[in-house]
Amino acid sequence: MDLNSLGEGSFGLILTGDELNVIFACLRESFATLGKNSYRTRIGVTMDVGSALSDELIHLMEREGVEQ
Repeated sequence: MDLNSLGEGSFGLILTGDELNVIFACLRESFATLGKNSYRTRIGVTMDVGSALSDELIHLMEREGVEQ
């Protein structure tokens, strides 16, 4: 795993397939365990933002052939 600053508030995160699956599983589990109000408080974004990020991530994983 590696994290690089790309400047202007953007970052590049390099993960193995296993690491990516762990991150995705944690993101998905957060929807099941947190209500909308506590999601915003604990995660820092609305559940809608988290859900959109999850949808985008799963499509990227599928595109790149990462098995879940």
